[in-house]
Amino acid sequence: MSEFGSIDKLKFEKMFGMESGYVIDFTNNSFQNFILENIGVDIYDGKYDFGSGSKANRLRGYWKVESNYNIARLNGALLEYLKTIMQLRDFKFDENEEK
Repeated sequence: MSEFGSIDKLKFEKMFGMESGYVIDFTNNSFQNFILENIGVDIYDGKYDFGSGSKANRLRGYWKVESNYNIARLNGALLEYLKTIMQLRDFKFDENEEK
């Protein structure tokens, strides 16, 4: 059981856009694959089934049952993904650059 508190959860939920049941821009399949690839966990394992079973609720279920260490690993990977998305939105190709 984690010590991941309500204030921490509130911050991460806001950053990950979880209020509507989604997590960042993941589909069910890409969410499962991302977590499996990055930390070796199947987020669709029954132990993470929480509430409606949405991506956001599965992540909440993960936060509820996993250790602080495992939560930090997953949140770190998700933050890195979010950071990359934000950087790519600002990335512009130079139209004069040779291809």
